[in-house]
Amino acid sequence: MNEATEDILNRVKLMVASGFCDLEEIHDTIEEMSEEESDADEVFLLECVGKEIKKIRADEKSWPAVTDCDRLESAFDNLNENQIIAMHVAGYTTSDGVDDACELREEMGEENVIGFCFYHEQDLERVVNGDELYIAYGSYSDNDEKNIVIAELVKAELEEQGLKVTWNGDPKERILISKFDWKRRGPLLG
Repeated sequence: MNEATEDILNRVKLMVASGFCDLEEIHDTIEEMSEEESDADEVFLLECVGKEIKKIRADEKSWPAVTDCDRLESAFDNLNENQIIAMHVAGYTTSDGVDDACELREEMGEENVIGFCFYHEQDLERVVNGDELYIAYGSYSDNDEKNIVIAELVKAELEEQGLKVTWNGDPKERILISKFDWKRRGPLLG
């Protein structure tokens, strides 16, 4: 397999494992990336998608009824209901995620939001590959005390959902969810 095909395959495997993308999005990504990388083997990549989906569908039968991803989803839903914007896969970096949170706050109205939390695409890639999950947070101000309040609210909600959470109280450090087992039922899994 050439390097271009391998790069696209890694991207596609992440898209399938993430549980956020449907088949059309994945096929579109393969097509777009294959156009950019003319020596990529598009037919091979499409075959690999089918195999990856079958593997996840087979694995899903042994998943618990409530997964860590379900717990995270519940925590984020509750935070969103309580004026904290909680986002999955917010940009590629922490800076991107903060930008996304600021845009959403503008759309929702400043009076309706007290803070934000998220993980970004690099975090997703790490957790899908078996590492821990980091959650960024903030209060839209450069005020450490307000940032600590938001972090404590996010941490409490994650713990309430049964996730193993660590945070050292430093407003410059992200929240860590350890022993996170990424199993997300998404559009590919019905």
